[in-house]
Parts: sequence; C-alpha cells; structure tokens
Amino acid sequence: MAGSETIDIKADNRVLFVKVRFNNTEKDSEQKLYGQLFLVLTNSYSLESFNGLISTFSDTYDIELHTNWDKYEEFIAERKWKGHFSLNLTNTLSTYLEDLKNDKQLYKFFYTTVVNYDYNKLDVLLYDIINKALHEKSLIIETVIQETTQDDYKATREMRNKPQESDEDADLEAKADKIMNEKVLLEVKPVLAPVKGKPIYSLKTGDIIMIRVLANTQRQVSYIKLLGLELDGRITVPIAADIIDIKYGTSKFDAYEITVKIDDNIYGKVIETERQIKLRIYDPKTDGARLEGFFGGSKLYAKKKKNDRVTKAFIMVLSIFLTILIVVILYVFFTW
Repeated sequence: MAGSETIDIKADNRVLFVKVRFNNTEKDSEQKLYGQLFLVLTNSYSLESFNGLISTFSDTYDIELHTNWDKYEEFIAERKWKGHFSLNLTNTLSTYLEDLKNDKQLYKFFYTTVVNYDYNKLDVLLYDIINKALHEKSLIIETVIQETTQDDYKATREMRNKPQESDEDADLEAKADKIMNEKVLLEVKPVLAPVKGKPIYSLKTGDIIMIRVLANTQRQVSYIKLLGLELDGRITVPIAADIIDIKYGTSKFDAYEITVKIDDNIYGKVIETERQIKLRIYDPKTDGARLEGFFGGSKLYAKKKKNDRVTKAFIMVLSIFLTILIVVILYVFFTW
C-alpha cells in the first residue's frame, strides 16, 4: 500500500496501529536501553491513544513487531504493571508524543506517512522523537504498521474487557485448584488514608495494609469472584495484606514496588509512583477480624482450603501410624 496518495481513514473505515521497538545496544553505550511504542489512529483524524516504555530489561525487546496489535498492547501494559521500566525516561517519551499530538502540522505529516505506509519518512520522524528522550547516537528502531476495521477493533476491545460468563463455575473451580498448588500474583492498589495513614516511604516488611484487588482484566475479575470480593455487583471490598517485600530506586522518579501476601499462595503487587501518599494500616477494631479466604471468602474457595487441610491432616496421621507400625514390627523382630 506504499504510495504518495494520501488515504483518508474515514473513507475505508480502518484503524491503524504503529508498533515500534528500539534499542541502543549496537555500540558500547553507558546504559543498555530497550523500548516499545504503540500508537493507535482511528477514523477521527486523531491519535486516539499511545503507550510505550523504556527499560533496562532486555526481555522488553522480546516481542516481535508482527504480533497482533492486541497482544502487543497487552505486552506493554504488563511490563509497566510489573514495574520493569524507567519511569523518568518513559514519562519523557510520553511528553514528546503529546507534543506530536498537539502540533497540527507535525501530526499531519505523521498521519500522512502512516496511512500511506511510507516507512522511510515514518522512521525518520519516530527516530527524532525517541532520540529526544534517549539522546543516543547508536539508536536502532524497527517499525511495523498494522490495520484492522473499526468493527473488529471495537469487538476485540469489548471481548478483552468483558468477563466471559460461559463455564464460569468451571473456570473458578480451575482457579481454586491453581491457588492450592501454585502461587498467584494479582494486581492490587492500596487504600489511602490521607490523615491517619502511614507514609509510603516509612513502610516496612511485616506491616499490614488495606488493599483492593483491581478489576481491570478478565483474569483479575475471575479471582475477585472466586475469593468473594464482590459487594452488590461492585468491587468495593477492601482486604488486609501483609507486606513481604519493598523495592524502590534512589531517584525521585522511581516507583515503589510493594509485594503483599493476601492469603495462602495469593499475593499482590502494588506499583506506586507517588512518594508522599499515606496508606491505610489494618486495624482490627475498625476493619474486623482477618478471617480465612478474604473475610470469609467464597464458599468454593473455603471448601478448597478445607479439603486441602483435611488431606494434609490425613497424610500426617497416616505417616504417624506407619511410623508406629514400623517401630512395633522392628521391636517384635529383634526381641523374638
């Protein structure tokens, strides 16, 4: 589709995606950096959204540009949620992308290069924008343009954001089994208490804070239902969690990464960039007793935990019985 004729997105009902990955590792740079960038152009002659990150983690570069747009977007979001990015550099890149969006003449040039699949001009423009954030002479970028229809774009987003109701019980049953056998990490956010809370910079391992599990993906919603955290159809139940690890950088731009234990094999991760907030500390007088399975949890989860305890108890009793039996047999054998 390369050519010089400008194509109006409105005319053919397309949504265009620009996917970019870049690095500065070809030459000996002081710091190896890797990045991904994802831009969405709809039929409104505007940059609907953009997302990206710059990181020192080499696996940031692992995803291929020809990966479908929704998986590519999820990859970037997941990396940012895990905190595997440089907040300062990523924010700087976002600022230059905002400048692109707000500069009518520059954006018109960008728009034209994308709809015409003019990779040569597009690469030059994106190189300049990214290099403003990195200041790297050895910068290498790769670019791919992908397109879909408005209907497919809308349907994919709705499908991804809407929890599936079919086979829900079977899905929850499988997740309950998973919790019993392996660790689960959920995305959570802290409950804030601006007046009586504890400053985030003074938190330490062992502190018990109040959190909420985010309902931002189908996976998260499934676990919320499994663990009985819904209240009147809304995710509003706060829960107590023990801080088991705190990571933060020395720069004022670095994010806090707090790992909490919510229940057996269930953990949460908080990513917080604001250093002056105060978090609500668990208080049994106001928050109630910490019951098993999230203040009682769901019946399914409670049943799974009970069955697991019964199984462990049975194995323990059986082991004791066999030990005693072996001792008796040995005693009889040697005293016969």
